[in-house]
Amino acid sequence: MADENLEGLERRLERSPKVHMELGVLHYIHGRNNEAIRELKEALKLKPDYVAAFYNLASILRELGRIDELRTLQREVAEAVKKQQTQAHKPAESLDPKMHLELGIVYYIHGCYSEAEREFKRALELNPDYSIAYYDLAVLLEEIGEKKNKKNGNNKDSEKPLDKG
Repeated sequence: MADENLEGLERRLERSPKVHMELGVLHYIHGRNNEAIRELKEALKLKPDYVAAFYNLASILRELGRIDELRTLQREVAEAVKKQQTQAHKPAESLDPKMHLELGIVYYIHGCYSEAEREFKRALELNPDYSIAYYDLAVLLEEIGEKKNKKNGNNKDSEKPLDKG
């Protein structure tokens, strides 16, 4: 009886995208990048719109310089998110702040900054205490500012402090 329960638990865990995502993170923390990538891909296979797994996998691929693989992954996840949106309700109508946060992350990863900002702000409208949405919005706004500075030729290192004397 105990063996049957254990086998049933193992089968349920094998089908859990969250378990695979967490295993992927643990492998990454311990420097086992290939195992991390395998687990995160498995999480995405089980749940193609799993934003946390996508974000972690994208970060690892970017860190390893596997840009072609990252671009393929981005297209696949964008298609999965689009499919989910058409099957469910429209994101603008959703009252779930987590959905807006996750959609904002996907937009951010794809470089769609105005859309990401809109989704982060919507998450905060729905939950003003959503600290991770504040953090993600701050990261986004900082990156937008850095890109504007580079575009305008501004360099923080070359800026001189005001003379107070």
